[in-house]
Amino acid sequence: MADVGPPPVKAQVAEAVANLRRAELLPNLGADLGPMRARLQGFAATLHANAALVEEIVDLVAAFQPVEEVLRTRRAEMEAAPARELDGKRADLFEDERRRAAAEVEAGLAARKAAVATEQARLEEELTTAEQVIDLAKQKGAEARSARDKLRASRDELREALQDELRKVSAELDDVPVEAEQDAGLIARRIGERLRARGADVELAPDPAPPWTRVERRTRSPGRPWSDYPEVLQASAKRSGFLPETLVVADVAVRSGAAVTLPEAVAGVFAGCHAVAMAEGEVVRQVLDPSMIALDDLWRTPNTRSPTAFARAWTAAKGDPNRFRVVLLDGLGRTLMDLWLPSLIEVLCGAVRPQNLLVFASLEADVVDAARCRRSLAELLVPLAPERQPGLAAADRARIAQKPPQTAWFDASTVPRPDAADVVDVTDSASIDLRRAADILRAAWPLYTTVEPARVARAFWENNGVDAYGAVLVAGRQWLSRISKGWEG
Repeated sequence: MADVGPPPVKAQVAEAVANLRRAELLPNLGADLGPMRARLQGFAATLHANAALVEEIVDLVAAFQPVEEVLRTRRAEMEAAPARELDGKRADLFEDERRRAAAEVEAGLAARKAAVATEQARLEEELTTAEQVIDLAKQKGAEARSARDKLRASRDELREALQDELRKVSAELDDVPVEAEQDAGLIARRIGERLRARGADVELAPDPAPPWTRVERRTRSPGRPWSDYPEVLQASAKRSGFLPETLVVADVAVRSGAAVTLPEAVAGVFAGCHAVAMAEGEVVRQVLDPSMIALDDLWRTPNTRSPTAFARAWTAAKGDPNRFRVVLLDGLGRTLMDLWLPSLIEVLCGAVRPQNLLVFASLEADVVDAARCRRSLAELLVPLAPERQPGLAAADRARIAQKPPQTAWFDASTVPRPDAADVVDVTDSASIDLRRAADILRAAWPLYTTVEPARVARAFWENNGVDAYGAVLVAGRQWLSRISKGWEG
């Protein structure tokens, strides 16, 4: 409840009454009712009169209803007139804009059509010119082909005549006396050099060195990276029909300084297979004979004192340390092996041999002097007995089709090498000379991308033939044992 405060005192009540009286707000006990009645009577009459006037005014207004309808209609017409005028103006403006846009489009199309016509005329002119040029080129091409055919015919005739004359010159040079051989050889070399400068390789007089003893210095194709080494060896072995493991063992052996000895029946093919993978297919053949009785005879021919094939290959390897040189000592059994072979093996395993000189040898059961054959050849050589797979090998098919072999070569100066710790760890348990074991491991190291090098290296001194590489070495030793049994008599 609101707080009303204390009740008024008597004095306050008297003052409030006085104020209300002065404002004439207190009842005056009916003294003003009479005048009020008189005023109400007059007001009632006036009110009745005014009510009658209101009814008359309503009747008059009701009489003006048609005028109201007219005014309402006129008002509606006045409101609709601006909309009709606006619609008309809008239609006029739209028509004007449509006509202007149509005129601009027609003008643009006319200009574009004129430009297209001009461009078409230019292109037709260029096409006509191009057709004329093509016709002229065809004519010139036909003339050039005709001239080329005539030139080829003339060249063929000249070549045939030149070859005929060269055959006559060669026949004459073959019949020159011995004392004139030097002059004849000089003339032949001059003519050969001039012809080779023009793309012809002609030999008019026999070179003192047989072709199979010469070292080629051909322009090499790009060398293969050593990361491709296992793949290249495998591909070359399969193309020639040999087991890849046999070629791997042979390569590790020859690069370690060993003389890999093969049966004469397959020595040339196998050495060539190895050379295709490592030396662009080049094999220098040193044909041995009974005149060889000392190691020096492997450097100079005993009767003529001319350089041997082995000497040429050695010199080429020294002169170009990047390229491997493959030598095949053909026919160990035709010599007195015990007089020179131990010395050769010592040289090959020593530091004097060029690391890029790779030596193969061939041997058969028939020897010139069985009594002088060493009984411990297996300790000097690395005998292998590779067998070709049955059927015609891919290399044989390519040769029949007269297709050149796909050769490769590797840089001998960048052969991957193991760390000293790896060498010690692998060779510590070797049963052969530690230096020899280290050379074998280094030679096997490029196989690390596909085969564990230690596995191949251990096959050379464990002699158990457990894996494929050991089996290759065991088969080679068995072959050497079989052919040497006839030497014991």
